Amino acid sequence: MHSHANTARKNAHQRVIFKLNPIAAACAAAFLLASTNIYAQQADATATTEEQAIAAKKKKDGEAVELDAVKVTGIRRSIESAIEKKKEATSIVEVISAEDIGKLPDNSIADAISRAPGITSQRIAGRASEINIRGFAGDFSTTLLNGREQVSVGDNRGVEFDQYPSELIGGVTIYKTPDARLVGQGVSGTVDLQTLKPLSYSERSVSLNARLEQNSLGEVNPGYSDNGSRLSATYIDQFADNTFGIALGFARLDSPGQSQQWEATGYQTNGAVAGGSALYQEGSKQRAGSTDNVRTGVMAILEYRPNDTFRSELDIFYSKFEKAEVARGMEMGLGWTGAVPTGITTGNLFGLTHVLSGTFAGITPVQKHELNTSNDDIFSIGWNNKLKLNEDWTAVLDVSGSSAKRNDQVLELYAGATDNADNPLSQTVNFRINPSTGLPTYIFSRNNADPSVVRLTDSSGWGQAGYLKDFQVRDDQVALRLNLKRDFLEGAFSSVEFGVNYSDRDKSRESIEYILRLAAGSAVPTNIPSGLLLSPVTQDLTGGWPIVAFDLQGALDSGLYVRSLNSPGDVYDKNWSVNERVTTAFAQLNIDTQLGSVPVRGNIGAQFIQTDQSS
Repeated sequence: MHSHANTARKNAHQRVIFKLNPIAAACAAAFLLASTNIYAQQADATATTEEQAIAAKKKKDGEAVELDAVKVTGIRRSIESAIEKKKEATSIVEVISAEDIGKLPDNSIADAISRAPGITSQRIAGRASEINIRGFAGDFSTTLLNGREQVSVGDNRGVEFDQYPSELIGGVTIYKTPDARLVGQGVSGTVDLQTLKPLSYSERSVSLNARLEQNSLGEVNPGYSDNGSRLSATYIDQFADNTFGIALGFARLDSPGQSQQWEATGYQTNGAVAGGSALYQEGSKQRAGSTDNVRTGVMAILEYRPNDTFRSELDIFYSKFEKAEVARGMEMGLGWTGAVPTGITTGNLFGLTHVLSGTFAGITPVQKHELNTSNDDIFSIGWNNKLKLNEDWTAVLDVSGSSAKRNDQVLELYAGATDNADNPLSQTVNFRINPSTGLPTYIFSRNNADPSVVRLTDSSGWGQAGYLKDFQVRDDQVALRLNLKRDFLEGAFSSVEFGVNYSDRDKSRESIEYILRLAAGSAVPTNIPSGLLLSPVTQDLTGGWPIVAFDLQGALDSGLYVRSLNSPGDVYDKNWSVNERVTTAFAQLNIDTQLGSVPVRGNIGAQFIQTDQSS
C-alpha cells in the first residue's frame, strides 16, 4: 500500500509538472508551426559540437533532455494567470493579475476591479474609490490584504480603494460566493488584494514607472496646479541560494483635480412676468473647485523558504494620503427674494417656456469659500508561517495587525460686498441663458473681486461668518489565525481545511464643530488682510465672473475669527466608539472530481462565529 501510494503521489506530481494551460498550448503550437525551419537553422548555427554530442548521448542512453521553453509575458501572461487561478479556485471568483511587476491593467485598483463582470466602481471627488458588487454599496463588501481583513478610515467597514497604490499590488481575487476559509466576508462579496511574492521570481527584478498628467481646465484656483505625476519603483531579489527573498516597493501619486459647477436652485412663475407663462430662476449657485491628492505608499516583503517543508513571510504596507479641496463661489437668491426680472426675452428651454434673458435688481450675492482637508494613514503588518507536517498535513500560523487614522477639517468662510456699516451692497445682475445647454451667463454691476468692496462678513444674516468641523477616525485591529489542511490523493475531495481565527478591533470617531464669528464683532465687516489675498478666481462655466480669493487656513489661524462650540444633539451623535472581539471557527471540504467526463470543482464548508461587541 505504501509503495502504491508513493507511485500515485509521484504520478500526481508528474501530472502537475507537465500540465499545460490552453492559452500556453495554443501559443506554443502557433510558435512551433510558424518557426520550425527557422528554429532548426538557428539551432544548427548556435549549438556547439560539444552540446550536440551531449544531447545525442543523453538521447541514446534514454536520459531526459532539457528542451527550450516558450515563455509567455506581458498582457497575455496576465490573462493566462487569471484564467488558471479561476479554474483552480473552488469558489466562484474573478481574478485580476498584474501584467508585470507594478503594472496592473488600470491606473487604480478600483478601476482594475471594476472591469470584472458584476462589479462597478463609484467615484468620489473624481477618483474611483468604492467598489460595488452586484449593485450593493461598498459597505456590504469587505476587503482583505493577503487574506487578512483590513481596517478603514470611513465611518463603516468599507475600504477606500484609492488608499492602495496599484503599483504595489500583484493581483486581486474577488469572491462572489461564500468561502468558509475567508474570515470577515462581506454580504455582497469579498475583495482580496495580494502583494508580490519575491521567491516566486527566479531572478532579481527592478521596475521603474513614471507618468505625467495634465488637467484640461487649467488652474481654476490659485495655488492648485493642473499638472500631476505618478512615480513608482519596485525591487525584488533573492539570496542564500534562493531561500531568502525580499521585495521593496514605493509609489507616489500627485494628482490634481479641477472642476466648475453651476446649479439652479429652482424655477417659478409670476403673473407679472410674461403673464405667468414663463419659468424663471429662483436662485443660483456657482462654484469653482480644485483638489490636490498626494499619496505615498511603501511596501516591504521578506520571504524565507529554507526547504520544501517550511515557509515564512513578513509583509508590511503603509499608505499616507493627503487630500485638499478648495472651492470658491457665489450663491444668490433671484426669484425667491421677491425680485422679478425686467427687460425679458422668452423662449423654449428643454420643452418649456423660460425667461432666457433679463435683469434682476436688488440682489446681494454671498461669497462662499470652502477648504476641506483630509490626512489618512494606513499601516498593515502580517507574519505568515506555513509548515508541511508530513506528506498529507500542512499547518499555517498567521499573526497580523493593522491601523488606520483620518484627520479631517471642513471649513467655510463667508464674504460679500458691504459698506463700512455692514450693510449689504445690492447689485444688478444681467443674465442670459443658452437655450441649447441651459447654462446662464451673469454680468454683475459690482466688481466682486475687489477687496475694498468685498469683505469678510455675515452677508446673508445667518448669525455666523463661517463654520468649522474637525473630526478624527481611528481603527485598530489585531488578529491571530491557525489553519490545518489535509490533502487527499484519491476520492471526490482533494483536501479538507479547518482552523480558527481571533480578532480584536476598536474603531472610534470624534467630532467637534464650531460656529465662526468675526473677532471685530458680528456687525462689523472685516477687510481681508492684504497678506492673505490671492489672485481672483474666474468661473468660465457661467460667463467668467471673477470673485475675490484669499488664504482660507491663514484667515482662520490669523485671529480674525472667534470659535463658538456648536453643541446640539445631532453633533454629539457623530461621536462614537465600537469594540468587537470575533472568534471564527471554520471547516471546508474542497471538491475535485468528475461526473462522467465533466470535471467538477467546488467546496462544502461552514463557519461558527462568536462576536462580543460593545459601543
